[in-house]
This record gives sequence, C-alpha cells and structure tokens, in this order.
Amino acid sequence: MKPTLWIEHLVEIGQREGSLTHPCDECQPRGATPLNSAACAKTRTPRCQPRRPWPYPIIRNSDHQLRVAVKIEKVLFRGIRAATLSWRRAVALPPLVEPADELTIDEVRRYSRHLIIPDVGMAGQKRLKNARVLVIGAGGLGSPALLYLAAAGVGTLGIVDFDTVDESNLQRQIIHGQSDIGKSKAQSAKESIAETNPFVNVVVHDVRLDNDNVMELFSQYDLIIDGTDNFATRYMVNDAAVLLGKPYVWGSIYRFDGQVSVFWAEHGPCYRCLYPEPPPPGMVPSCAEGGVLGVLCASDRRDRRSPRRSSCSPGSANR
Repeated sequence: MKPTLWIEHLVEIGQREGSLTHPCDECQPRGATPLNSAACAKTRTPRCQPRRPWPYPIIRNSDHQLRVAVKIEKVLFRGIRAATLSWRRAVALPPLVEPADELTIDEVRRYSRHLIIPDVGMAGQKRLKNARVLVIGAGGLGSPALLYLAAAGVGTLGIVDFDTVDESNLQRQIIHGQSDIGKSKAQSAKESIAETNPFVNVVVHDVRLDNDNVMELFSQYDLIIDGTDNFATRYMVNDAAVLLGKPYVWGSIYRFDGQVSVFWAEHGPCYRCLYPEPPPPGMVPSCAEGGVLGVLCASDRRDRRSPRRSSCSPGSANR
C-alpha cells in the first residue's frame, strides 16, 4: 500500500474508533491555509473536539505524510516488540539439560560462529554438548537432522534404524553414499557423522522400534526426533514420549508438501490429541507408491495438507 493511502486508512480507522484527534484543517475550506493549533483552539466546533489525544499531527500535505507514517510505524513496532518479548518470557521453558563443564580449544574454534551469537554463546554451546538426542530413522528426514545436529555440536546422537541402504534411497537420504549401498543405515550414518564432527558420540540402535524396547530407549535421551514413515510407529512414539514426559519433534512429507511440529505433553497437546485415530490401512500412499521430492526432506515448511494425508516420511521402516 502506498504511504499516502496507508496513512489515510490508518487515520480513518483511528477516527472511527475514537483514538485520534480530528485534524484541525477539516474545519477549513479546501485550499485555505490551515489554522495553527492555538488559533484553532478558539474556533473549534464540537465536531472537531478530540476524544483521545494522538501523539502525532495528522498532516494532509503529501510531502509530510511519509514521515508521519514512519513515526506511527515506529510506535506500532515498539508495541509489537514489547508484546513479543512479554510473550516469550511468559512461555519460556526451563532448559532440557545443564551445561557441560567446559569446551576444549578445538571445540571453541569449531563452534566459533555459534559462540558469537548472543542467544547461544558459551552457555548454550555447553548445553548442546551435554544434550542427548535420539533420531528415529536415518532416512529422508533423519539424514539432514543428524548431519545438522552433529555439525551444531550435540554431544550424543542415538540412531534407531534396522534397515539397509538401497540405491533408491540416495535421491533424498543424503547421509548415505554410493559406497554405502547394502550397509546398515545406522552404521552408515555413524560413519558420516564421524566425518562431519568427530567430537560427537554416536550410539547405534540397529533394531526395530517396538513396544518392548521403546520405553527403555527413550529414557536414555533428552529429546526425540520422529522420522518414521508409518502410522503405527508414529503413534507408538507419541505414546512413549507422553508417558516419559519427553519432548519430540515430528515431521512428514508427501510429494511436494511437508509438515513439522514439536509436541511436549507437559506443556501442550500431543499428536494423539490432534488425531486420536490413525487413518484406515491403505488410505495413505507410501513414498514408494506416491513419490517424494528429495529436497523437501531438508526443509522445515508447513503446508495446508492434513497430517493424515502426509504419511510418507522416509525415516525408519518400510522405505
């Protein structure tokens, strides 16, 4: 919107809501010289009496309207910023982990771009070093998650995956390479992480996640990342995380659409709160049936599609 139209629209809304002083020049014939505020105070009619003070003059001259708009915008921005900071303080949660004792000289050099960010700094990087994150699936979603978590300096990464690398996986599962075909995905991911960051401790769980081991595995970690590609495992991950009070990150993709969310039952809804029952078997195609755009696996965008229709999340099983 042009500044002239924007300011006129703002003034119109303000006058309608009773938040603005009516402009003094409205009392004058069009083209006449506006009265100054002192003179206008003597000749005001009831129509132009202010109902509430307005901190800036409403100037009809188009040369000044842009400056007035900028002033108003600054006031609005300060209010929005204050409200945002207040909201952040209101919803602030305690850190998941305590900081590690120290960072080595090599770690300080490696994470220097993190350390200069005020919101991360030395304390934040020490917390990353002390964190334990479990990634379920070293597939399309798990691959970029594992690589970036390792690069960021997360101290311990657990990988749950019982599958092996297939050539069709390489289109999107970037943690694996041509030489890894036929190899365990969990082991292949561990080797790639070692090349990315040798300071990360990788724990391989080359097993199928099921009701017998899910609670034991989850209890060893601070955060769960769900990259599974079937509804049965997805609901099991949700239920175990709820029972143990663990936060978990969930994502899914389908062709050109993707979704991501964070669930923590102690501070909000869980996946089952939103979708109590899974869809009927066969209703949602797998990525082998419906296809998947590889680059979408690494993006964090939401879409309008229902999560029920986005089951294809190349992550742990049935790929």
